[in-house]
Formats: sequence, C-alpha cells, structure tokens
Amino acid sequence: MSERYTRLFALEENLYSDGSPVVISAGALLKDNQTGAVLAQLKIRNIGSKTIKAAAVRITCFDTVGKPLEGTTEKEYLDLTAGRDEEFGQKSLVSLPDTSARSFSVAVTWVAFSDNTVWNASGEALSTLPKPDSLSKALGDEELVKQYQLKYGAGTKSFPRKYKDLWFCHCGAFNHADEEVCHVCGQKFAALLPFDAEALKAEKDKRLQKEADERRRDEEEAKVAAAESAKKAKKARKTAAIVAAAICGCAVVAVLLYKIVIPSYKLNQADKLAASGNYEAAFMLLDELNYKNSEEKRERILQTTKREDVGLYYKLLFNETNVNDTLSFGLYEQDGNASNGKENIEWILLTKENEKVLLISRYALDCQPYTTKWEEITWEACTLRKWLNNEFFNAAFSDEEKSMIITAAVAADMNPKNGTKAGADTKDKVFLLSIVEVENYFVSDSERECSPTTYAKSNGVYVANNGNCWWWLRSPGYLQSDAANVGSNGGVGYNGNYVNYETNAVRPAMWIDLSN
Repeated sequence: MSERYTRLFALEENLYSDGSPVVISAGALLKDNQTGAVLAQLKIRNIGSKTIKAAAVRITCFDTVGKPLEGTTEKEYLDLTAGRDEEFGQKSLVSLPDTSARSFSVAVTWVAFSDNTVWNASGEALSTLPKPDSLSKALGDEELVKQYQLKYGAGTKSFPRKYKDLWFCHCGAFNHADEEVCHVCGQKFAALLPFDAEALKAEKDKRLQKEADERRRDEEEAKVAAAESAKKAKKARKTAAIVAAAICGCAVVAVLLYKIVIPSYKLNQADKLAASGNYEAAFMLLDELNYKNSEEKRERILQTTKREDVGLYYKLLFNETNVNDTLSFGLYEQDGNASNGKENIEWILLTKENEKVLLISRYALDCQPYTTKWEEITWEACTLRKWLNNEFFNAAFSDEEKSMIITAAVAADMNPKNGTKAGADTKDKVFLLSIVEVENYFVSDSERECSPTTYAKSNGVYVANNGNCWWWLRSPGYLQSDAANVGSNGGVGYNGNYVNYETNAVRPAMWIDLSN
C-alpha cells in the first residue's frame, strides 16, 4: 500500500534550552508522495505554568550529507490555548522551500502567553533532555526498588533527578527548579532529592528481617501441623488395609455403575428435561456424556433453542466454544451480492471472563476512515467509533442479539512505543482493539493477518499481494493525527496511517454477556 507521506528524518525527542517554557517533544521531516513537497512537523509541549497563546520557531534545513541549505524557515503558531503539559503544532505541516532537505534543526524564537507577556530565546542551542533512569537501573537491587515503591508509592515510574533548571519527579513529570512541589503528583522536591541511599537501605534491611522472622514462625507452625498430620495418616493406613479387600470386590460393580448405569440414567434425565422445556439443564447434562446418541441430542437442543430462544442458543453455543475457536453471530453483507441477503458474521473468541466473552470478526468486514478529515483526534471523538456503534450495530444484529452485547468500558490505552496520549476512556457496544490488546490476544504476526470480505474490497479496502489487508486499531499512532493499525503481514503499525486514510479495513470487536 502506498502511503501519502514518507518520513525522511526524525528529531531527537524532548529538545530543550535553559529557561525555555516549552520542550520540542518530537519532530519529523516528511515527503508528500503525491506532490513531492518536503514538510516539517513539530510537536511542542508547554512545560510552564502559563497558558501559551502563540509561539514561533526557526527551521534550518540540511541536505543528504548534512550541508546547510540556503535560508531558514520561520513558522508562527497562533490562536493557541495550550496549558501546562499540553502539546501543539502536530496539525501544522510546515512547507520547506528546498525539496532536497533531508534533515533539519529547530530553534524556538519566542513564546507569547495569555497574560500578554513574552519569552524571548537567549540563543542557546537546544539539547536533548536525558531520560530519567528506571528505579532498577538507579538502585541496582530489586529489594531496594521494592522499598522505594513502598515509601513513595507503587506508581513510581523512575528515579528523580535534576537537569539544568529542571527536576524530574519520580512520577515522570517535568518541574522547574523554583517549584518545591511536583505539579502532577504533589511530591515535595526536598523529600526526593538529595537521595539518602543509606536510609533507604536501612529501611529495606529492617523490612527483610521482619519478613524473615515471619517466615520462620510460619515454618515452625507448619512443622507442628505436619507432625500431627503424619500421626493421623498412620492411623488411617491401618484402617485402609482393612477395607482394601472390600474395595477390590466393589471394583467390578463400580465399572458397571460409571460406564453404563449412570450414563444411561443421565441420558434419560436429559430427555425428560428437554421434553419439559428445560433445555439448558438438559444440554449441560448431555455435555458431560459421551454415551450412545448424546451428541445427536445436544445438536437437536441447539437447533431447537435457535428457533425458540435465541439468547439461550447463543449462551449454550458460547459455552461450547473455546478460545481461538470461530462461531457465527449476527448478519452483515459480505459477498457483495445484496440480492441474496446478508451473510453470517464469523467471529474469533479471544477470551472468556466469568460469564462474558470477547469477540473479534474473523474477516475485515468494511472499509472506513478512522475519521473523515485529517485532524488531531482520539478514539473518543472519531467518526469510526460512531459508525460502529450506530450504522454497523443496527445493520448487523437483531434485537435479541443486541441485548446480549455489553456496553463495555473501553480503556484509552496510550501508544506504548511512541507514548502518544489516547484521550479519555469510553463506553462502547462495538469497538476496535488497542495496540496493547492486539499484542496480548494475538501472539504472532501470522495470527493477526486478516483478509477482507468481497464487500469490504468493493468499498475500497486495499488488498496486498498476499490477499490480506491493513486494519485499524483504536490507539493513536506517531501523533494524534495518526491512528495505529495492523499491516497486511500482521505486524503492528505503531506509527500508523493518517486518520483520514480511506483504504484501511475494519475488524469490529465486542463483549457478549452470557449471564441472561
């Protein structure tokens, strides 16, 4: 599949200079494959306490061997309302005058705030903010890591540090040197730095000693219990010797009982339950049997419930289905011939949890953009979410089937590779899998490969040489103007496609309630 833009170059992440109210979180050089234009795209983050209403940057371009190209490009970002930790610039593609540009550098020249004050750059070159060390790397001892998290909270992500006029909290937030308390988690700077390694080690040793004492006490109690148990077992062995002969005599009777008498009785009981209309109890009783025509009777109950009680039919069917099995639920046009009616939708069962199951369509059922125009957007507001929960939902399922589909809590999983934020959690009947979920439920690229239906192809789905398609995930891609996807080879596309891309396919997912 030919993508609209090719990424030629990426800036290092989190570029900063002393005193700056912003960090350049990310930047990329893109080539427009349709026009040949070369464009710069920046993501700029406000790390100050004031709301930003405008900012300007200067871009210097270099050719393929790093030689500076003539001139610079000035870009102003206007009409902003970017509060602290909010980002801007992702939606703006900056056209560069020389299409031979293959890399670039950037400098923030000024920033204007909502109170009409202006920060002007000192001319200091930008440098990359260091990534905070993980607790394991900083402390070097997993028991010290555990002690640190017991002291400061299980959600502690990284080791705090100072850099230039900033300090990084253990929650991951940037704070300025004059801020005594982290603006995100409220942790005091003085409680974190300077770090007292000896005090933490003493606390760890005290905890480990307490845990060792508790283990020793538990072991002693276990020894006493084991001795008492051995005494009782010796007495039981004497009794067992007496009854062994009687057991041998009963063995033949037991075989007859469990192989013939009990199965025959259960088969008759199932017939009576089915005759009285208690299909669920009859089916469960037959489910335990592999005797005479029990399988035929189970299939007969399935067909009867399919005619008389769709909800019960699906409950019995789903209970029979194992993870990774396929089954039919709902109807949707698939063969491209509307005159012969809709076809059964085949689903793959991804997981069972208590009395509910998670399904994803076996085939890509349709072709839709993630959202209808190119913009910065997340799953919560995209048009594909609305389409799935309205047009698709109403077209694919009967009223009885709709009543079984759960309005599920759908987590806003951020992009685990790019760190792109995913917006707010939602509640949906039908949804797309996230990057985290698709990697959890499908353990290999080959399992994620998917082919489209004839109907989906007629609506514009791109089909690769192997017959497979690209299908959307709900997670954001490289930026919020991209959405992640799965490629025709089954690989996860962390950078994704532009959200208005029109040839990606749709594989709906949903939770089914089996309790009623």
